[in-house]
Amino acid sequence: MPRITSGVRALDLVRKFAPNVTQVRDAKQRIEIEVTPNHARNPNIKQHGHCVMAEACKERMKADHVIVSRHTAYVVKGDKAVRYAVPESVTREVVSFDRHAGFQPGHYHLAPVSPSRTPARMKAWRKEYDRRRARGMINHGKEPGDAERVKRFHHQTANIRTSLR
Repeated sequence: MPRITSGVRALDLVRKFAPNVTQVRDAKQRIEIEVTPNHARNPNIKQHGHCVMAEACKERMKADHVIVSRHTAYVVKGDKAVRYAVPESVTREVVSFDRHAGFQPGHYHLAPVSPSRTPARMKAWRKEYDRRRARGMINHGKEPGDAERVKRFHHQTANIRTSLR
């Protein structure tokens, strides 16, 4: 049986697109998706629920809704949603599609979510990280006890769909 995600963050995200969803589970198996040129006929640029990949998934899985972002996809059937990880190959096609360069037809897949990305695991990781940082074990190159925040470069990819978060 697939794991049920803890917390309500994923559920809140899915309810923006499918309000009747009551449960979000993590996928247990990968699914194969074939994207054909027919799926690309009605391009809905920067729309999570109506892009080429979402339409192909909806057809393949016989789903009510499919929500595809750059890193996560949700397949909704009735009041249940299944969460999948989006592989890099699909992410690149999504970015290309959102920039009006098309979505290459072919065979793609959606993978099960890694156990390290489950909410309970992320919460435990963050708690341990905060504990180690407070003790001075993590200082990002600063002297121990130096409270000054390190500025980091963060690249934001432009002209593509917004993040689900």
